[in-house]
Amino acid sequence: MRGIGPLQRALGWLGVGWIRLFLRLFGRRLDRRTVPWLDGPMGPDGEIGDRPYDLVAEREGLTLDRTGTPAGLVPDFDALSGAGFLAARVDLEVRRFYEKTSMYQLDVWSESLFPGRLLLWLLVYTVSRYMNQLNFPVFGLELSRGMTSEVLPLRDAAGRTVHTGWYRRTVGDGRVV
Repeated sequence: MRGIGPLQRALGWLGVGWIRLFLRLFGRRLDRRTVPWLDGPMGPDGEIGDRPYDLVAEREGLTLDRTGTPAGLVPDFDALSGAGFLAARVDLEVRRFYEKTSMYQLDVWSESLFPGRLLLWLLVYTVSRYMNQLNFPVFGLELSRGMTSEVLPLRDAAGRTVHTGWYRRTVGDGRVV
């Protein structure tokens, strides 16, 4: 795990332990078949980074497309239509963003106030840095150099997009957001 010292690593390990204990005490188990939208890659302890994309591709026999070919978070916005939502009624610019996300540049500014900043700092500087995942900016200047935005389609043998990942990192230090 790059960029963190032994104290941060130990605090991260303890933070992960506290989160797991909290989930065990107050959480509940769900059958993946009843909530398939919650099913996602579960990696071993330690650094996560961009590994979930590789794990899903391997598990499902897909190809991770890192060629930079224009891609969207949703290949076909109409697929979102359902009983409570009509994709055809959404503004064309919103639709284009979701279907062509990789063609947009990401310009972000974030600011959190006390006491939220203290809690965010505690989470980010211990657990998030340990995992290299969920590195939310605690201070506004952390995003002063920008954020990368990479849309990663996972394709089947026929070339159809089965899943899409949105991989974002801070430009200054490369941490995964």
